[in-house]
Amino acid sequence: MHMKLARTALAATVLAAAAYTAGALTQSAGTAVTTDFAQDDVKLEKPESPFDSKGVHTVTLGDKLKFECRMHIDEFFDKSIINAGATITNPTSTPMHFEYNIAFFNERGQLIGCASQGSFGGLEPQQTTQLGSCLIALEPDDIDTVRSYQIRVYESPREVGGTKTLAAE
Repeated sequence: MHMKLARTALAATVLAAAAYTAGALTQSAGTAVTTDFAQDDVKLEKPESPFDSKGVHTVTLGDKLKFECRMHIDEFFDKSIINAGATITNPTSTPMHFEYNIAFFNERGQLIGCASQGSFGGLEPQQTTQLGSCLIALEPDDIDTVRSYQIRVYESPREVGGTKTLAAE
């Protein structure tokens, strides 16, 4: 009986994951929260310099906001890290809140590391911000096992997970 329940739960999880294929936009019922999702295989690299885009894997997603997500191997205060930062632009005329979530997995689909960051106070219209704190400190051998990523972004005129709305100035 337990195996049957486990298979049913696994099937439900697979079906739910299939509903969120790369680039699929969804909107929460009864709210103004929009989500976007991306996943793919990746072999992370370390750029030759901090200003070199070669070796940086970039993914762009979002509905109203534009999320440019960058991922690469780096060092931070003598620690091996995955730098998973993003630049978010609000091209709309509405102040927006957002949440950015990124996770990395090995070839067996096991979580290696993840990071999350959101807007503190929101993002005003026609403004851009950078998320530079999405640094995942890991052992170099663990970083070398990364084979895929998943990104989920949330965007809304109200706080994601809350009720506060930004007033347009």
